[in-house]
Amino acid sequence: MKKVLLVAPRVFDYSKCPSLAIAYLGAYLKRQGYEVRGVDEQYTGEDPFQAVRDAEYLLVGISCECANETRALEIAKAAKSAGQTTVLGGLHPSLVREKTLDDACVDYGILGEGDIALYKLCLALEGKLAFEEVPGLMYRDDGRVVCNEMEFIKDLDSMPFPDFTLSGIEKIDEFVPVLTSRGCQYRCAYCSTGSIWEGHWHVRSPENVVEEIEQAKKKYGTNRFHFCDENLTGNTDRAVQLCELLIERNLNIKWWADEGVRADRGDLEFFRLLKRSGCQLLTVAVESLSDEVLARMRKGESSLDVTRAVKLAKEAGLRVGAYLMIGLPGSDYKTDLRTVRFACRHADWPVPWLTIPHHGTKLLEWVKRESKLLVEPKDQAVVNCVDQRAFFGTEAYPARQVQKAWTIARLTSGYPCHLMPLGARLPVQIWRALVNSLRYAPLHTPILMFRVFRQIFRSALDRLRRKG
Repeated sequence: MKKVLLVAPRVFDYSKCPSLAIAYLGAYLKRQGYEVRGVDEQYTGEDPFQAVRDAEYLLVGISCECANETRALEIAKAAKSAGQTTVLGGLHPSLVREKTLDDACVDYGILGEGDIALYKLCLALEGKLAFEEVPGLMYRDDGRVVCNEMEFIKDLDSMPFPDFTLSGIEKIDEFVPVLTSRGCQYRCAYCSTGSIWEGHWHVRSPENVVEEIEQAKKKYGTNRFHFCDENLTGNTDRAVQLCELLIERNLNIKWWADEGVRADRGDLEFFRLLKRSGCQLLTVAVESLSDEVLARMRKGESSLDVTRAVKLAKEAGLRVGAYLMIGLPGSDYKTDLRTVRFACRHADWPVPWLTIPHHGTKLLEWVKRESKLLVEPKDQAVVNCVDQRAFFGTEAYPARQVQKAWTIARLTSGYPCHLMPLGARLPVQIWRALVNSLRYAPLHTPILMFRVFRQIFRSALDRLRRKG
């Protein structure tokens, strides 16, 4: 039996991009001769609980992000009940490591990149390889959890292109996700990526990326792409080569880079080149306009870098997004609202986030040492939902004041509402959002309620469209 099921559990109300995890891992397994079925619950709405009962699989792989940990475990439990072997991979297992196997429904976990590791786990299950030879594998051995050392893929150009058809996706009306690099060479104190990748950043060649885009454009019938890199502009020379190649090939695509590029990269001519190559939106990781806060978070940028990048990108004709972090250590109410006012004045798409102390980060260590963790960083708490609560506070900047700053930032910035999937918890979300709005920004309450119900309507339509 060489059949593998890969599942991407849902997170919130809808998604404009299909799962890259299924597409990449499935493509590699397919190359090795395995029959792969993908269930992209977030994008297609397919029922994973039915899928785990439909056949006997060699392995059921579940993508587990911090935002869908509970859902991933529910699917793992259903799979175990159906007699399947389960493995969890993704961001959350890579952060919590051995704790991944605390639940009996999880047989294995994978740290870091899963492409080759998942294939070697399949070989081990078939008796063709020892489990200790599977890179990044977490497994039980005589009552203890063993964590094999991770190995990074040295040549990303040798990997197959992601295959979204494995999840039954033949046409993509929204954005095709593209990953031109993996990891990040920086280690910001709040960032989970730096914790996992340990400063490693490896890239694909511009030629390889453009070849994938050319094929995807024909295969999925769209010219819209979403660059999902954690650090697309980490090397400006490479970014320039990529953009010049897109122009040279005359692909006429439209692309977004909304994962938060660094502010200390590029000049006006660089941003103009991005625009000419098809860039529609570039999001800058502003975080805070306090140099002290940026230094404490090991950002390696200054407030001058941030303001300069936003203004230059706007001058180049780009739509500009700005990620903001409310409640960072060393910040205060006035500083956060000053950052919000800057973003609202100069950016097209301000995105305020409550500061999240993710597992495995230096920030979480600081919170446990200097403050108190008020909310566990998992599930809906990390999705920037409409009813999100502050994770921690300090004597100088109490959690209640952080909550107030975030509520005002959320309402004044116009950032759209995220809702968990339509269901029993929805009234609770709406009630909490209403209470916070009335408490901290009563004049904006009608606007909030309009956005909430507009999002409910859009989510319902999206669900009906996908089922139809």
